[in-house]
Amino acid sequence: MTGAPWQWPLQALSHLPDAWRIGVLVAVPVLLGWFLSQGGLPALWRLLCRATGFALAAVALAWLRAEHVSTRSRRRRGREPLALAFALGPVAERALDRAGTLFAGHRTPRDGRWRLWPLWICAGALALSVGCWYAMTRTRPTSAVSYGLSLAFEGWRMAEAWSDVPRDRLAARGPGVLPAPPEIVRTRRAGRGLAVHLHCGAPDPCRGTLVVRTGGGRQLRHQRVRVPLAHNPVVILRFRRAPARGVRVEVADTDRRRRR
Repeated sequence: MTGAPWQWPLQALSHLPDAWRIGVLVAVPVLLGWFLSQGGLPALWRLLCRATGFALAAVALAWLRAEHVSTRSRRRRGREPLALAFALGPVAERALDRAGTLFAGHRTPRDGRWRLWPLWICAGALALSVGCWYAMTRTRPTSAVSYGLSLAFEGWRMAEAWSDVPRDRLAARGPGVLPAPPEIVRTRRAGRGLAVHLHCGAPDPCRGTLVVRTGGGRQLRHQRVRVPLAHNPVVILRFRRAPARGVRVEVADTDRRRRR
C-alpha cells in the first residue's frame, strides 16, 4: 500500500467485491470496538474454550449415540458389539467429561457477558450495502432508484480516488450515473469541416454528443463521441459546404435528454 496511512483502509478494501466495501468499512470498527469493550483477548479466550468444549461434546455425544444404536441392534440379532465400540466408548466418555470441564471452567463473568447487538449492526450494514448495490445494478438505469443509488455510490468512488486506489480496482460506476462529457480544447476549420480537439479529465472514459449550431441557435449537425482515458483526440465534423463563420460547437448529453 502506498500513500498516507489514512488512505490505507480504502486501498485495502479495494480488493473486496464492490458490493461489500461500504458494509465492511462500517462493520470492522464496530467489531473492533465491541471486542475491546467486552474484555479483549481474555474474553476471547474464554469464548474459544467454551466453543471448543461445545464442539467436543457434540462429537462425543454423536459417537456415543451411534455406538448405542449399533450395539443394541447387534445384540437383538444375537451378535457381539463391535470391537471399535469397546475401544472408543471410554475415549468418548472421557472427551465428554473434558468438554464439560472446558465449558464450565471458562464462564464469562456475569457483568461481562457478550452483548450481541453489535453483531446485528454489522450484519445489517453488510446486508444494506449488498442490497443497495444489487438494487442499483438490477433496476433500469433510467429509474429513480438506480439514479439515486448511483449518485450515492459515486461519493464512494470519489473517496477511493482520493485514497489513490489504482484505476483497475476502483468501484464500478453505477449505471444511473451518466459518463462525464468531454471538454472542447479548441476548434479550428479543416477544409469544409471543423476539427474539434477534445480532452477527458474524468477518471473514466468520457461520452457525449458534439452539436454544431449557428449563431442563431439552429442545429446544423451532431455526432456522438467517446473519449478514452489519457487521450486527446481530434474529431473532424464534415459538411457538404463549408460552414459559415460564427458557428459554435458545444457538447450535449443525449442520454440525459432522453431521460427527461
